[in-house]
Amino acid sequence: MFRGYCAMWVVLCNADGKTQCGSDGIVWVKRYGSPNKTAKEYRDRFKVNFPHKWEVWTHFAKVYDFFSIPADGFKPNQLTKIE
Repeated sequence: MFRGYCAMWVVLCNADGKTQCGSDGIVWVKRYGSPNKTAKEYRDRFKVNFPHKWEVWTHFAKVYDFFSIPADGFKPNQLTKIE
């Protein structure tokens, strides 16, 4: 099944790999963008109005397909700390 070109998505989660805020934590990375920069900029948007989300989102995982987002969370070796 063809799904178009290989897009990268960043899924924001906590240190345990759990995505706690639904689709709010899924961000598309531009074609030549940096996943870490994209995750940090998107996370910082929530700092003022939604501090509970900002505090939870400390890590991210890179995915290339929505179907590869696990229902029970990501494994620690799949996570990158947002810096």
